[in-house]
Order: sequence, then structure tokens, then C-alpha cells
Amino acid sequence: MHVQKNEVIFMYDISILELVEVEKEWNYILWGIENKIVNMDSFIKYVQIYIASSSNLDIPELIELAWGRHSIDETVELLKIASKSRVSSLSLDYNGYEARVWLYSILSYEMGKLKSISKFLDRVEEIYADFDYPIEIEGFVRYMPPVESEYIKNNSKEESEEKMYEYSKKFLENEKENLRKIIGRL
Repeated sequence: MHVQKNEVIFMYDISILELVEVEKEWNYILWGIENKIVNMDSFIKYVQIYIASSSNLDIPELIELAWGRHSIDETVELLKIASKSRVSSLSLDYNGYEARVWLYSILSYEMGKLKSISKFLDRVEEIYADFDYPIEIEGFVRYMPPVESEYIKNNSKEESEEKMYEYSKKFLENEKENLRKIIGRL
């Protein structure tokens, strides 16, 4: 599903991070909310589980968020206030890699539920647009010029897509390693 940039739609569940073995951190969640890629129902559920599993939690802003009655701006503001609480362990400090973590997580998730290479590449095109056309993944977006001329040199559509898929696998392997080095964990 592709939408216009000015449309508000929240497409991705927070659980994607966990499914591809990325630690759920509040800065990633906040970035996802601010950039309108996180499904708000999954965010509310995450906050409710976080509250239920935290003994003696005294952060009224989180409790307020668990009700799920807030706009994006109000949610962002409540999260920021909650992070400044002296009893809070929430860290919302951006590390500069939030978009890369989400992009890696979503692409890995989509690859993991692969039905066909063609369908995966369809999703890549949508993700490419959702993330405002990151150059890092242009090499496996079908309508972009190929990274290597071998993609198009006397290849059938299926052969070209197979090469793009292999390129995407290499990208994800490298990105996982790079993010581990930069962030120290994933």
C-alpha cells in the first residue's frame, strides 16, 4: 500500500523490531511515531505491557499514554516529558541511526515472510517511498537504474529480480553488521 506523503497512515507494528532481533528502544519508537511509520495501536499495546511488567512504575505520562487517546503531537510530547522524569529510565536521545534501524528491521521482516522474490521487490518499492527514497537501497528497487550492469545484461525479468534479491540480502547482512558496530548491539 502506497500513500501520498501528506496522508497519515501508520503501517508498521513495533513488534517488527523484536521479530528481527532488534532491541526495542524508546528512541526508535519515538522516531517511528514522529515519522508516522509506527502503528499507534501497537505503540499503545507496548506501553501497556511495559507498564504491567514494570514494578512500582511512577511515570504518569506513560500511564496516560496507555489510554490511547492522544494525537501524534500529544504522544510525542508526553513521551518527552516522561523521559525527563527523575524516576524514568526512558532514553529518547537520538543516536542518528533510528531511520537505518527501522529500514533494516522492516526490510528484514519483509524478507523473512517472503512469498516470492517479485512480491518482496514490490514491498521494497513501497518501503523505498515510505522512507523518502534512501539511496542505500536503490540497488534493489526495480524502477531505479541498476547498481551493476549485470542486472540488465541479457537477463530475463526473473534473472534480474533474482540478482536484485541477492543484492538486497548482501545489503541486509552488511547493514546488520554495520549497525552492530555503530550502536554496539542490535
